[in-house]
Amino acid sequence: MKDKAGRRLDSFEVAGKPYANVAALALTGSKKTGNLRGGTISTTVSGTGHNAFPGLILCDDGTLLSVWRSAPQHNPTPAPAGVIKARKYSTDLKPLGAEYTVLTDALDLRDPMLTKLADGRIAIQYFKHDGTANTTAGVFVAISSDNGATFTQLSKVPFTWDTLVACSGRMVVAPNGDWLVAAYGRTSATFQHIRLMRSTNQGVSWSGEVTVAEGQAESRNYMEPVIGTLPDGLTLMCLIRVANSDGTSPAIYRTVSTDNGATWSAEASVVAGDGGRPAWVRLASGGLLLVTRDQATAPYPVRFRASWDNGLTWSTLAQLGAAPASQGTYAQPIEVAPGLIAVAYAIEASSTSSTVTLAYLADGYGISPAGDDFSDPEGTLFKGAGEGGSVGGASAASQVLGWPIWTLGASAADQCAFVFRIPTSWKSFDIDVLWVNYIGGTTADVVFRHDHEQCNAGATFTAAAGATATVTTGNQYILTNTPMATGVARVGEFLRVKPTRLGADAADTYANNIGIAGVRVRRAS
Repeated sequence: MKDKAGRRLDSFEVAGKPYANVAALALTGSKKTGNLRGGTISTTVSGTGHNAFPGLILCDDGTLLSVWRSAPQHNPTPAPAGVIKARKYSTDLKPLGAEYTVLTDALDLRDPMLTKLADGRIAIQYFKHDGTANTTAGVFVAISSDNGATFTQLSKVPFTWDTLVACSGRMVVAPNGDWLVAAYGRTSATFQHIRLMRSTNQGVSWSGEVTVAEGQAESRNYMEPVIGTLPDGLTLMCLIRVANSDGTSPAIYRTVSTDNGATWSAEASVVAGDGGRPAWVRLASGGLLLVTRDQATAPYPVRFRASWDNGLTWSTLAQLGAAPASQGTYAQPIEVAPGLIAVAYAIEASSTSSTVTLAYLADGYGISPAGDDFSDPEGTLFKGAGEGGSVGGASAASQVLGWPIWTLGASAADQCAFVFRIPTSWKSFDIDVLWVNYIGGTTADVVFRHDHEQCNAGATFTAAAGATATVTTGNQYILTNTPMATGVARVGEFLRVKPTRLGADAADTYANNIGIAGVRVRRAS
């Protein structure tokens, strides 16, 4: 099967090269369904120690590059300080060599985040920290021209704060081609601000410092901005971590610019309770993905949300990875192909131990390169009578007004069977049977027994009798949907559903045959 451009719908391209037998496509219905799901297959990136605040990018050679800050502890005081390390991975999340150090300094290097430039080069934005903002600390950008093997530090971004200067976002190329860097800091004031500087010569020099959000005037701490371009390709959005001076009332605020970052709209809270770096990325389907730390729920896991209105409103939280012992220590998502999002995220076990992990999310359906099974976006599996097998007395499949059906009689316990493979991403599901009655003009009751059972490959199904339910017949040949079971926990890869009619039961008063048209299995969680 191919799309209008002649591309196979069971494949996608990574760095311009086909990756076969994978279907992870952006969906036309994504804006309506908010279909965004996390995979269960992941890979640990970092070694021992406190490894956190990761960045991630897809290189031109088709590899994933992850970077992170590696140190003895979360806030090393005094030295040794943190360094920026990196590691390369194939798109199936397999390591390509060992981790290596790309940036070092006498000061602590923190919060790296990556940007892919149009010419294939990779920019890394980070800051140097010594607890103050002396002349050597501050925000920097470095460039790699060899797919992340080495980075060359460019000139310092000269923000004018003198008490604190830091960053946690990515360098962005504005619609007019300028390079933009956002940071946060303060000068002898209580509350922190967000400012932006630009380079018109690809990082040789920086100028044009502007205020994006003024914390002192609004009595809020504005921190860790992440900027990017919205789906229209013209509007810049900045998401900001916000909290009171004592750290209470965490939230994510939003502001936009329509003039390449020269001026910004009034800030507005769009997500309450989230903290940490508000790492977001626009999706090919027109949506946005936001990965944050759930600051409202101890122990503060990494979670993700989706927006289909340019960040004005966001979906409910979904957790990424396991619950941490301490807290989530930031993330960076990137869309490696339409509908397929790779994420580097970190989970802290203690102040001296944090681990970086790679995983996939999907805004679409199919199989990720790592093997995650992202099923039908509506979470529905259906098999008609033509795909079921006869067991226990059901007569051969026939047709009623063009419908293939299995016939269940009125005098015995007749049943048919349908087998489904349940995706690994499903936790629970509902089962419905679709059926018709043959003879109109009478209203009577049919007694069903709802039999279903699960097993894994290499095992056998075991006989399992479900609960009974009495259903009143409707009009002749009208397709009727009858729930068989709800909230069934997934305990095996394969599910066998056996709709059984107890025709001999005294409560079954319908004296005619019925026809089973099919079974529908729908994801519940």
